[in-house]
Amino acid sequence: MGGLTNDGTYGIGYDEEGRLGYATGPTEMGLSYDPLGRPWTTATSNGTNQFVFDGDQLIAEWSVDSGTYTRRYVFGPGIDEPVTGYEGSGTTTRRFLSADERGSIVSATDGSAAELEPSSPPCYGAPLPRVPRGPLALAFETMRRSFAAAGKHQGE
Repeated sequence: MGGLTNDGTYGIGYDEEGRLGYATGPTEMGLSYDPLGRPWTTATSNGTNQFVFDGDQLIAEWSVDSGTYTRRYVFGPGIDEPVTGYEGSGTTTRRFLSADERGSIVSATDGSAAELEPSSPPCYGAPLPRVPRGPLALAFETMRRSFAAAGKHQGE
């Protein structure tokens, strides 16, 4: 099950259902899923984050270690259309999210339109992390792939 196991930078492992389970390399990450198949937690050397959903929409990330929100998301009119994200527990660090033609989040910019994350997405079918990407793009790309595999993504 799974797919690519090493991309030259990361070692990649999958759970019993073929979903991304962990990545080893410069940054190590473990990923677990809830009973509905949605990503539930990520664990890194920096701590453990839990994903918070409203139905199928990822609305926030919660730091299990500090007991605070680390990211929050605002959606557009579509079911899978995040447009803005906030870093930290306040609203001062706002990120504008940009999607490609398939609806995948490919970059984030700040209030002055400076790009904060690389806009080079991995090729379809390549597990994450495939290229260096920030947490906003990683979270939504993980959601997109999980829901696409379950037949829940509008664009798939």
